[in-house]
Amino acid sequence: MLELRANCECCDKDLSPDVTDAMICSYECTYCRSCVESVLENVCPNCGGGFFHDQFDQESQDETELV
Repeated sequence: MLELRANCECCDKDLSPDVTDAMICSYECTYCRSCVESVLENVCPNCGGGFFHDQFDQESQDETELV
């Protein structure tokens, strides 16, 4: 599973795994939703990929563990 960083890499906003504001790319670049949408336009400046909510990945992981 990808590891969410504690702060937005753009604006340094504090992020925690349980907030819906955290966005992460496949290379674990972590940003707040505001920066992803308004500054980065959903393109990671480090890897060129898109973003998703880390929380969604956690839900998938939890379902897999229950099976």
